[in-house]
Amino acid sequence: MEWHPHSRIFPLLEESALQELADDIRENGLRSPIVIDDDNQILDGRNRQAACQMAGITPVYETFIGSESDKFAYVASLNLHRRHLNENQRAKIAAEVANTRNGRPKTGSTDPVSTADAAKALNVSKASVKRSRKVKQDGTAELQAALDNNEMSLSAAAKVADKPADEQRRIVEEVQASPKKKREPRPFDPDKAADRLCEWLHSQLDRWPEDHRHTAADWIRQALVDRDL
Repeated sequence: MEWHPHSRIFPLLEESALQELADDIRENGLRSPIVIDDDNQILDGRNRQAACQMAGITPVYETFIGSESDKFAYVASLNLHRRHLNENQRAKIAAEVANTRNGRPKTGSTDPVSTADAAKALNVSKASVKRSRKVKQDGTAELQAALDNNEMSLSAAAKVADKPADEQRRIVEEVQASPKKKREPRPFDPDKAADRLCEWLHSQLDRWPEDHRHTAADWIRQALVDRDL
């Protein structure tokens, strides 16, 4: 079974983690079905598919119907729940998706994922996506690495990308040589944190097609169980 291009955006598990998933599936069964599109391409569940094969378990599939933008929003929403991605990382993924014409349905549609849809799915602004694309297209390898390592902000890196390559490298060297400022931790307010968490969960669930929201709710419940909450 082929992988949908959107599913390739996020990396696979390392071998040891994949073996743990296979052992869990062998013992407890497949907790969540593998999601495919109407062309039988895997949208979500590459790791579960591989783990099922390792465990000798026949996978269960669920079909997602929607446009390319819907598919990308679905995949992005799932992975934002699973991974801790900062703004730079999210903008970079959105720029890669909005910049490609891959992943269209086999029916011949010419409607790729727009910058606006990619930005919305990854919870970043369109300006951040454009800045990330700017750094990728015009930035030196050193500038891109500094951004990836959180040594520079996205807005600063995009401005530096307008400069000649030698000047970009000089600026990066100066940034790396400058002492890092320590930020004082903000006091934690559990009530505000709980309100923000609930608002965010509701906003993410509302972005899913109604007939797939139960899948998101199941993952949330499973995450709480895994943490003994």
